[in-house]
Amino acid sequence: MSIVICKTIDKKVFIHSDTRGWNSIAERSDIFKGLLKIVILSPTICICWAGNAETAKDAFNGIEDRWIKENDTASLCTHLSLFSMSDQLDHHVDFIIIDHSSDAKTFKITKGKIQNKNPGFTWIGDYDAYHLFLEKWHQTLSTKDPEEYIAFHKAFKIMIENAPSKTVGDFQVSVVSNDEGFRYTTYGEAFSPKQTLSPGTSVLKLQGCAEGAYSLSCLTTNANEKPGCALYFTPIEFGVILDPSDPFHFGPILHLPINTFLSEVKRIYGFDLSGRVVDSSGQIRSVGKRTIDVSLMGSTIIKV
Repeated sequence: MSIVICKTIDKKVFIHSDTRGWNSIAERSDIFKGLLKIVILSPTICICWAGNAETAKDAFNGIEDRWIKENDTASLCTHLSLFSMSDQLDHHVDFIIIDHSSDAKTFKITKGKIQNKNPGFTWIGDYDAYHLFLEKWHQTLSTKDPEEYIAFHKAFKIMIENAPSKTVGDFQVSVVSNDEGFRYTTYGEAFSPKQTLSPGTSVLKLQGCAEGAYSLSCLTTNANEKPGCALYFTPIEFGVILDPSDPFHFGPILHLPINTFLSEVKRIYGFDLSGRVVDSSGQIRSVGKRTIDVSLMGSTIIKV
């Protein structure tokens, strides 16, 4: 069923989703055959979905451009509600529409019903995964993280790693709204075998692919640019593109060094990506030509 959770924190809308694909034909086991569940259609309109990919694709294909240009959420809600009416699990899909043109308006669409939701907190998807998220959310808040959005990010990530359902998992994709509109958020994470830190050492070093260590970075565009993001892995040096204009499959895997990867993505897709990567020493460095808003980058998590 997948999982998408939206929460307003300090007048910004934060949205997290997984990317695991699910359809009525077969369970997908390849993590790079994932799907983009948070689709930025304009700086002020974002649509999220959870459920059957084939039904969701039919729904998105029927969206008219003028509804997006005119912020016509009424027509969007009516249209998407027609695709959420099925009670059959194999065909069911839920939607969330977030209109950020003025004050954030959130509409949840499930089983053909349109609910005007409090933008403070909304979710769709797998029930068990949602309750696991709540458990981890309360545990994370109890650790007194300095920022609520960091606790939100961490709790969602822990939930994905321990998801109770086969239809929830793989990668985390996140979106945030600011004064310029919606944009995908960047983060960097390092995964490394257990290590013993030397006296005076505070950074875990990646030990290389042979020892099972790697880092994952989500690279993104700015809110006032063509929306898009990519997942990039070091030191393996390959990445995959997530394009909201075609959310029902990941782009091709490009085996390229980071700077070449950024250039090729800009040439092919028009995405001017930036973010941060974790290098072989375990240090974080920025990539891309633009200044990154550090407050929206999420947390770097060292998993041991």
